[in-house]
Amino acid sequence: AGAMSIASGVASVPVGVPRATTRRGGPRNATARPRFPRRPRLDAPSASAETSQSAPSSASSATASDARDDLPVRVYIEHTDAYQVVYHSNYFKFLWRAREAYVFGGGLASALRDRTGAPFDPTAAGWDHLDVVAIDDCVFARSAVLGDDLLVRTSLRGIGETTLAMRQEVVFADGGELAFAATATVAPASATGATTTIPREIRGWRAGD
Repeated sequence: AGAMSIASGVASVPVGVPRATTRRGGPRNATARPRFPRRPRLDAPSASAETSQSAPSSASSATASDARDDLPVRVYIEHTDAYQVVYHSNYFKFLWRAREAYVFGGGLASALRDRTGAPFDPTAAGWDHLDVVAIDDCVFARSAVLGDDLLVRTSLRGIGETTLAMRQEVVFADGGELAFAATATVAPASATGATTTIPREIRGWRAGD
């Protein structure tokens, strides 16, 4: 009888009753995920003034030979687990943010201008965002923890007919030790989600050209 009284006191959810969700499909009462800007400005103040002052500006240093962009990132509590260590999945979010900054913030245009001498505007070309095609060669070298200042380095590796290849590294701002690295292949897409064709004049670029 005691077991039955305990069981009867446990609330249950009727079978077949849909859960309340947001428009994106997640639970309505779920903890909000950190929001990353679609097109962060490369000249915007960093979350860490010290990092911004000590880290070189890639927008001014990018050349046709390295085509690299450095984005400062600080590790906040929302990026970490109960032990204040960065979740593995958040490294991929850092890479995503850095790719968007590189392509839409001026780094790609600067590298291509140095190589071709002609201006390039991804927005004018119909690019709205970057769809991930593949992420390869992932290396988890060292864990970042709460309060660490990081740099996400994005280097252009090649340009095809519909894709861009980039090598990305997350390093510690104080010393440059590697935390995480991966090679990302992305496809520029329009606002409707359609894959866009990369202009012929910039296709065929390869690192070292």
